[in-house]
Amino acid sequence: MLFAATSILALAGLAQAQDVLFTGTNFRATVYYDLDTATDICAQKNGGPFASNWAVDTGINGGVTYCQGSTSTAWTLDSLHTNRIVAMNYTMVSGDKEKWCGKEVQIFGPDGKEITIDEGPFVLFDGCAACMSTGIIDLSAKAFAAVKGGTCAGNNPEGLTIKVLGNNVSPSGSVGGGSPPATAAPPAPTASSTQAAPAPSSTYSVRGANAWWSGSSSAAPSAGVTAAVELNAAVPPPSNDPTPSPTAAPVGANDAAAAAASPDAASTTLSAAPTTTAADKPSSAPAPEAAAPAPSSQAPAVAAPAAAPSPVSAGACQFGTWACNGLKIQVCNFIDTKNVGWETIATCDNECSFTNTGSVICQ
Repeated sequence: MLFAATSILALAGLAQAQDVLFTGTNFRATVYYDLDTATDICAQKNGGPFASNWAVDTGINGGVTYCQGSTSTAWTLDSLHTNRIVAMNYTMVSGDKEKWCGKEVQIFGPDGKEITIDEGPFVLFDGCAACMSTGIIDLSAKAFAAVKGGTCAGNNPEGLTIKVLGNNVSPSGSVGGGSPPATAAPPAPTASSTQAAPAPSSTYSVRGANAWWSGSSSAAPSAGVTAAVELNAAVPPPSNDPTPSPTAAPVGANDAAAAAASPDAASTTLSAAPTTTAADKPSSAPAPEAAAPAPSSQAPAVAAPAAAPSPVSAGACQFGTWACNGLKIQVCNFIDTKNVGWETIATCDNECSFTNTGSVICQ
């Protein structure tokens, strides 16, 4: 009888171990929203890279995640009321939303220890453009600080192992800084496939919080996805000029994921929502998610929605600014701890332009 029970447990453990849809190593974490506004852990006053109340002022908390349907009926991050939502590779998520959206995500530090928060398991519920070309996972400020040991200061954490499990997790919550949804959040979709997702092609990633893309270019995300960079700063309007300039307008924020700038940059944000993060959506603190910086970057990234221009600039490149340079979609991001420069997020096939609402047209 003891043997039989042990066998059953062993089989159960084996089944659980096989229920992993994706495993990625050497990932970097970035930040793009913050529902614990009272704590404001990533604000400069707490040693972080962002201005106080950045997640509210930039509008990122009001962004709608990619995994939802129509933006007219979708729940905002604030309404979902949880800091457990994470954004990952847009290409992977958009390839099979039913398979990936709503799935449990596990995060392990370089030491192999699982990182958790008191609200429950992390859930994949957003797409990240900056995460398309590099291994990046975009998080809430609370989760980002947990990965860094309780602070948002310093470089973006690297060397993480990410697992996406086959079980569904509700994207709504009861803990956080926002107001609870008027109605229950939509249930997590049921996976239609058990095929493992391909690992990212590199350690950089880009995702969007509210920047919408349209077109057939395989390099650009589709509508509803935002790009992530490693620093968070207000995003100036995008520009259709062939040559990027500081006058570029900010990207519109329609999705929850946004671009984050390099982790080494100063406190500013760059995604369709917030102004600072550590993934590819400021100073030695996290940066926004627009274009994922090289792994050598040292500051957290955050995605930011359209907002006032970033205070950090360098010539024609103003941090957080998006622009079309010919067929290249570029974002002004930190290239080291002090300097900013243009980074190419995607190359379009025939057209690169912005609508008057800040949406990116890449086709």
